[in-house]
Amino acid sequence: MVVVTVLFTQVQWIVLPKASYPGTTHFVLHSQFLKTDVGYCVWTPPGYAETTKKYPLIMVLHGMGGDESHDAGLYGFPPQLETAIKEGRIPPAIVVFPNGGSSGYQGKAEQMILREVLPEVDRNYRTTAQRALCGFSMGAGGASRWLFAHSDLFQVALVWGGGPPGGVPSKDLSKTHSLWVICGDQDPARSVKRLTENLSKSLFECRFTLLQGVGHELGKYHEQTLQDGFILIAKTWNRLSKKK
Repeated sequence: MVVVTVLFTQVQWIVLPKASYPGTTHFVLHSQFLKTDVGYCVWTPPGYAETTKKYPLIMVLHGMGGDESHDAGLYGFPPQLETAIKEGRIPPAIVVFPNGGSSGYQGKAEQMILREVLPEVDRNYRTTAQRALCGFSMGAGGASRWLFAHSDLFQVALVWGGGPPGGVPSKDLSKTHSLWVICGDQDPARSVKRLTENLSKSLFECRFTLLQGVGHELGKYHEQTLQDGFILIAKTWNRLSKKK
């Protein structure tokens, strides 16, 4: 007889950054949906405190086993965005790092992030309605699904090592929204490519990129595509602002 032992790891809803990048602040709110305290991080670009203008927002969704501090550290998302801002690829933006636990960004965790964390950030920071999603692995599925399910909140998504759900958006997003799906050839890329191609007529811009020799490695994904991804985000925001 073979005995299989399955270990269930309790989700840590508050994980403090071990080494914060300048401009990053950790917050805790009490979630009415999860009935517990939950952490999230916010990064503001250089010069935020010296101005009164409003900023667009990027929400970064971590993968399975990650948390709100996973991508917010010294070698994570903020320094790469700061480089892109300095080099003119994207306008200065606020970044939010929620804790999605192991939820797949569905159910009560989804409600917590979109109905508690996001409104709190909007109250406490000077944000515009221009918003983007970035996600890896579990976060890739969450970001691509939210782009369609919450198209009123987000206009563009960059996703790595995962992809969109089946089907097409219920709303016509062909003149407004953009999606870029990036997979390594050692990730399950074939099914993700097919699902992405099915969306090509439903979005203004829909890309699929296959990276050679890359597995489920966020660092390599970012190294090869993140700076170009910032350009796509800026392009989408700029196009929508001209329509108003």
